[in-house]
Amino acid sequence: LPMGIAQASSTMNDYVVAFWIICVTAELLSLNNDKSPSSLIFAGMAAGFAFLTKPTSAAYLLPLGIWMIITAFRKLGIKPALIWGALAVIIGIGINTFHLSRNLTTYGNMFDPGMSEMFSNELRTWQGTTSIFLKHLSVHAGTPWPKINAGEYLVLDKLHDVLGVDINDPRTTQVGKLRISPPKYNEVRIFNPVHALLALVSFFLVLVKFRRKDINTALLLFVNISALVIFSFFFKWQTFAVRYTLPFFVLLSPIVG
Repeated sequence: LPMGIAQASSTMNDYVVAFWIICVTAELLSLNNDKSPSSLIFAGMAAGFAFLTKPTSAAYLLPLGIWMIITAFRKLGIKPALIWGALAVIIGIGINTFHLSRNLTTYGNMFDPGMSEMFSNELRTWQGTTSIFLKHLSVHAGTPWPKINAGEYLVLDKLHDVLGVDINDPRTTQVGKLRISPPKYNEVRIFNPVHALLALVSFFLVLVKFRRKDINTALLLFVNISALVIFSFFFKWQTFAVRYTLPFFVLLSPIVG
């Protein structure tokens, strides 16, 4: 992933978040296959570290957590799932306790209220969420050819006309204006066009050639898309937001594979 390569030698921590989210996913699939309750403990630890690294990881952890809960009840039974699940939650919260309590002492809130207000989506409707979701995806459609980029932008702008939302509405946009640009090469602007195309092809193949044994592939795809929708519901788009999609592409890797 171009974004992964750029961030590997930088101070950005989105790849660290992606690592912990992959750990949660691996433990979830391990629970599904091996029925080992210890997978819940390790998943709780990984989720705690993901949230500690960047609270925006909650958008990915929420759908994974729901899938984990359902899997735990199916594979372990009600009582073991409740006991081991409670331990996992306690561990995950415990990892963040001191950091959140320090914020509470400093700000009177578990999160910096200034930053929360700045980045929070102010148009939490299906139109506002769809607008942000489309913008997160569209930046990965950039090509080296300006005329193609301009055409893609016009299509996206027309979609926003249908939604009844300005493409750069300040209620959904925090920094900058949307541009579908030629490739950038810094750790907060670089995007993944080839991988986005592979992901799109894989998405349609999963739908068209779905078989019962592919259920985990389909669920992982659904969870990943849900995570980006949840992220779009809570947070505004910004010109540097392409980095927040790094976990999205990392989770897509086994699906594309």
